[in-house]
Amino acid sequence: MMKISVKLPLFSVILTALAIISCCTLLLITTANNHIENAIQSGVAELRMLNNSFTAEMNVVGDDSLSDTARRSLILYVFRKYTEASVSGSRYVLTDMAEPLYNDSPIDPRPLLPDLEQAANTAQSEDDARWPYVIAELNGRRYLIVGHWEATMGSKMSDAHEIYLVRDITDVYSGIAALGLRFASIALAAVLISAAVMILFIRRALRPLADLQEVPLRWRTADTTAALRCGARMKSLRWLKASTGWRTPSPVISGSLRIPRSSVNCCCPR
Repeated sequence: MMKISVKLPLFSVILTALAIISCCTLLLITTANNHIENAIQSGVAELRMLNNSFTAEMNVVGDDSLSDTARRSLILYVFRKYTEASVSGSRYVLTDMAEPLYNDSPIDPRPLLPDLEQAANTAQSEDDARWPYVIAELNGRRYLIVGHWEATMGSKMSDAHEIYLVRDITDVYSGIAALGLRFASIALAAVLISAAVMILFIRRALRPLADLQEVPLRWRTADTTAALRCGARMKSLRWLKASTGWRTPSPVISGSLRIPRSSVNCCCPR
């Protein structure tokens, strides 16, 4: 049966380890979700700004009477004007619902967000549902893809179009993995330090209990110890009598040297 001096520190260490690991896990999950959510919100906000700027420019320079070639050239000119100055590292795709008009993305985002028009028609005016997004893993990289559909290109051109933002967020997930390793190291160090401190304090606290456990053993061996002490005294008296010729004096002559019998038998068990 496991002793209490072992059982109590073991249970304490296990409970402390579970508490520390749970806290670090919850903290890691919360931090990871915040980082991913920040990346998503940043991508949505960037695509909204790009779409607003593009639409505002097309309201000024757009002309529905232009030929197809002129319309395409104008659309590409205005779109490049706002996308080439991007410093976020994002890539963009612009389509006329049939084929891409502009695409500097390493992937084709259209199959990953196929229902932009339906999402825009069922959403409210500035609802986030008009800006659907997805995180896809392709070729070992993770991409945030945000899309948007518009029925016209400004107020002067009735061209429905789709616009996509593609951002590589692999670094976000790599940072989360590195953060997980740091949390694991912190949790391990905290568990080891807490275990050492608790074991030390618990053993010191249980030290009086260990002394109490020795009391019954002392009681069981008390008669044997007394007998050994009595035997040693009797042996010393016999050696003294044999070496000096000493005899037990009479009570009349040497009462002061008389050794009461009770002083010899006081320690002898019956």
